[in-house]
Amino acid sequence: MIIECIKEGFVLTNKNLQVTVIRIVATIICFIALIFSLAIPMMAAVFYLGLDIVSAQDLWPLMMNNPLVFVSRYLGVIMLIGFSLICYVLFISLMFIYYLGGSIGVLRNAAVNLNATFSFSSFFREAGYNFGRLYRMLTLVAVVISLLLIAFLLISAVAAALVSFISGSTTFIGIYFKSFLLLAVILFGAITLFASFVFSTYSVVICVIERASAMDSMKKTFVFLKDKPMAFLYCILLFAGAVVLSVLLFAIRVPIGFVPLLGPLFSSILWIMSFLIQSYISVAVWASLVAYYIKVMNYPVYTAEVDICSEAKCLGS
Repeated sequence: MIIECIKEGFVLTNKNLQVTVIRIVATIICFIALIFSLAIPMMAAVFYLGLDIVSAQDLWPLMMNNPLVFVSRYLGVIMLIGFSLICYVLFISLMFIYYLGGSIGVLRNAAVNLNATFSFSSFFREAGYNFGRLYRMLTLVAVVISLLLIAFLLISAVAAALVSFISGSTTFIGIYFKSFLLLAVILFGAITLFASFVFSTYSVVICVIERASAMDSMKKTFVFLKDKPMAFLYCILLFAGAVVLSVLLFAIRVPIGFVPLLGPLFSSILWIMSFLIQSYISVAVWASLVAYYIKVMNYPVYTAEVDICSEAKCLGS
């Protein structure tokens, strides 16, 4: 099942290579936006600081020895940089959600309709249709996960205080309980982060495939992961494989950069190739998740040119 769904994911990706091109363009736009978000505050800082820029080497000692004086003196620059970074994060977040809505929507249509072909109009139509629901759903998921993490940290802090108060800090029992509590916190925290990541990932896929609202998507995701625990393994295998591939490409590229003369040129070529490969693999991962959900849930597949949304609702009713 796992190998079959991964193969199906690559088939969907090859059938919709334009999605990879869109991802590459979106990444380039985000990179340009990052340059502007850093360049504009720096230019403003030069005009704002005036002659203080000449003594830039003294800023670090001032920041370390008198942080309050540093903040009060350069408060305007700090606020401008913070505002610029917040705007950049919001921009790339919204672009990422918009791209996900369009790409997963296109992959979903290609998976359930064997005669479907890619078109840019269909991509932007899916992106516009799914953007609002994905935004609300991911916001709700982020709020729930944040509340869980805050509650977990509070409980851990209270438990640590109780253990320290009851058993003491120098006794063997005290050291044992503190070590046990620390390991339990680390383990439970790692499990929580992993489960949150898997839950968020499948929530995005289910929200687009099922055309569901934010709350319905979360409910369907919870039921899906409860009934199909292998989905956890499948998701972690996909993303672990993508991470391993990225590390291998980086490990190949770095030593070549130290080769005299042609090293930087070859390293630049390999960087472009690895960027293209990683973009392709990223789309393949999402396509494999779409293929897995459709296959596991026995989602109906159509072979005629039909309106997928309308026919699915008709069959469901």
